[in-house]
Amino acid sequence: MAVETYSKYYDFYADLKRGQVGEELAEVFLIGDAFHVEVKTDFRAKETGNLYIEMECDYGATGNYVPSGFATTKAEVAAFVFGQSVYFVKMDCVNRVVKLYGREIECRDSQNPSKGYLITPMQLIEMEWRRSK
Repeated sequence: MAVETYSKYYDFYADLKRGQVGEELAEVFLIGDAFHVEVKTDFRAKETGNLYIEMECDYGATGNYVPSGFATTKAEVAAFVFGQSVYFVKMDCVNRVVKLYGREIECRDSQNPSKGYLITPMQLIEMEWRRSK
């Protein structure tokens, strides 16, 4: 299987700050703390039509990839932030979509390279629709 690469430099700390804004937006939709949520604010999703599901990260670009992101989350639910909207989906659905449709990709930047999978929002929605029948 060919692995796609993305090497355009981006500012991790600027993305982190924007991601935290997405987390705050997701919290507006939650009442109480009955479950844990993994919040994903993918700023390139509108441009690419894909969601990046991170599984490994090389913190500090040392050449040592370790499990991260969706591979290590304890959350039962994922919240995908799209502009001013949030889509909630159970983690088992995300994992099934990654297993069935995920395309491997490597994101290389000078700060924290990562490996993961690309899926589409529609794949998540269609998987949820099939589950609810």
